[in-house]
Amino acid sequence: MVNTFVMITMPPNRRMAEIHDRMQAILERGDIKTWLNHGLTGTQRLASLQGKPCLSETLKISVEQSKS
Repeated sequence: MVNTFVMITMPPNRRMAEIHDRMQAILERGDIKTWLNHGLTGTQRLASLQGKPCLSETLKISVEQSKS
C-alpha cells in the first residue's frame, strides 16, 4: 500500500491575497457528498471545489514571526 495525499490550491480569496498568491482549496462540510460522488469525474469534482472558494469572513488568519 502506498500512502499518498494531494493538496489542491487555487487563487486566494481577498483576505489570503494580503499574504500569499495561492491558498488551499477548502472543502466545506456541505460539499462532502459532491466531492465523494462516484458519478462525477475528477475534473468535475475539482471544478465544483474551485468554483466555491472559502469566504474571507470564515477564515481566521494570523501570522507569527519567529523569535530567534
